[in-house]
Amino acid sequence: MDRRHNIRLYREFLSMARAILRSTLVVGAIQGILGGLLFALMDVSSPIFWGFVMFIFSVLPLVGTGLVWAPVGIVKLLSGSPLQGIFILLFGALVLGNVDNLLRPKLVGKDTALHPLIVFISSLGGIGLFGFSGFLLGPLLAALLGSLLETYRKEMKPRWLGLKE
Repeated sequence: MDRRHNIRLYREFLSMARAILRSTLVVGAIQGILGGLLFALMDVSSPIFWGFVMFIFSVLPLVGTGLVWAPVGIVKLLSGSPLQGIFILLFGALVLGNVDNLLRPKLVGKDTALHPLIVFISSLGGIGLFGFSGFLLGPLLAALLGSLLETYRKEMKPRWLGLKE
């Protein structure tokens, strides 16, 4: 491949890596803040600490913040505060559990040329293929594939058809 194509692929890779890192931090911060506010409203001790723990755990695909809010909700259920426990579990499952699915594709797609649905599907596929690191590798590979296809469309195909020297 031509040097300019390599440079283009490299820039695409860096752009996607930055977008994924930025979206991970933003989504984690939102989940941590919402979780901390939830815990403060439900009289859970040290809500700021637990919000920070949720921020850290938010990078774990599938389980993430659920490792924090689910046990707290269950403890509230079993310790005589069933309404608070139910509210924590519902809010965690419906809101905290979906912040990542709703925001990450939009944030990553905004900073790159990928459609949010492609980001979402490539994240899920990446997790399925590569495990934990797949939520980063999936969108990166999708971006590189898109860039390769664009290079083929603009440069290679016309040459094969004899349209461009």
